[in-house]
Amino acid sequence: MIEPAHVRYQSPLMALTKDGPVLDTLTRTKQWQQWRLSHRTWVRTHGRFDPDHAPFATLVFETVDTPQRIVRVEVFAECPPSAGPEDALVRHPTIGWLRTIRFPSDPALTTLPAVLAGVKDAAVVRYRPHRRCTFRVDDGGRGRFAKVFPDNEGARLHREGIALWQAANRGELGFLVAQPDRWDHDTHTLWQEQIDGRPAAPHLFGQEAAPLAHRMGQAVASLTRSTLHPQDIFDGPVQLARSRRSGEDLVRRIPRLAPCVHDLLETLSRTHATFAGRPLRPIHGAPHPHQWLEDGTQLGLVDFDRIALGDPELDVATFLGELDFEEELQTPVAQLADAFLTGYESLDERLDRRLLAAYRAHKRLAKAVRSARAVRPDGDQRAARNLGRALVALQEPA
Repeated sequence: MIEPAHVRYQSPLMALTKDGPVLDTLTRTKQWQQWRLSHRTWVRTHGRFDPDHAPFATLVFETVDTPQRIVRVEVFAECPPSAGPEDALVRHPTIGWLRTIRFPSDPALTTLPAVLAGVKDAAVVRYRPHRRCTFRVDDGGRGRFAKVFPDNEGARLHREGIALWQAANRGELGFLVAQPDRWDHDTHTLWQEQIDGRPAAPHLFGQEAAPLAHRMGQAVASLTRSTLHPQDIFDGPVQLARSRRSGEDLVRRIPRLAPCVHDLLETLSRTHATFAGRPLRPIHGAPHPHQWLEDGTQLGLVDFDRIALGDPELDVATFLGELDFEEELQTPVAQLADAFLTGYESLDERLDRRLLAAYRAHKRLAKAVRSARAVRPDGDQRAARNLGRALVALQEPA
């Protein structure tokens, strides 16, 4: 019988819960000293556990101070071949083999080095290995953001960005959107202007946050009443197919969760079947609290990578689902949820509570998978708890 992944990798995962063992080992290597990285202060910005592949874990570290430096650290059980002549390879007695690749080298984002070489003082905002990199540049006080993709996905997003900008200028949207700049086909890079404002999440997590939640609900509801017609469709069947893939991933990592995953997906399948043929509306796809900006009386909404035609309940479930897992809230989740729902429905956009509960369950299943992928020895336990919360969501009053 094959041991569960978190049991099989318990010792390295335990050591990887802290950055010290990794950084202490890496900073002593000849390469890190040659790169002048050994005396910098580092913070982990990404981690993923993938026990069925080599490397079994991938970490991203970024310097706290300037100039910004980023490294990707791949963790192997067995000694791997070097990825490049300048990569650092060293063995930790408990963790295994650590291979460091300096950013912006990435085998999937092949254009990233050239893109960054063509701009001055780029600040990386978010880097996800093999998937995408977002950075900001300041052109004489004019802030712009760029996303580098491994493929041509950004072309669709640029078209959607133009349509969003036009809808905003027609007064159809209750929030600000980024002005699109261009899509560079040769470098797979999407350019957009910066929206004025500051992150709204700190205000939402503070005291007296309910009025802001109400405004956010009302603002995102305006999207469903716009004349936008996104190219992609993300309805119940599409969500269900994604959740089935997530369920398979979760069971592969934690086999004992198979019965609960099966029960959840069967219930969700029956629920979505009752809404077949329902008219679809324009939705953001992921309007969680960290996607919002606040500029006085105006709100801005960013990151429309998942804009689609779908069920409005998905957007609401995404927002409420993220609140479920925020630990810094000073206003009760129930109060924020009620304010957001009231704001959303103030535009006469009535939500089906049963469908909303189903989408909240989907979001909690996704959270269970993220827990299982986390570089933590208790990832299986956290995943099991989140899966249980997904089942509970189907019985909770919205």
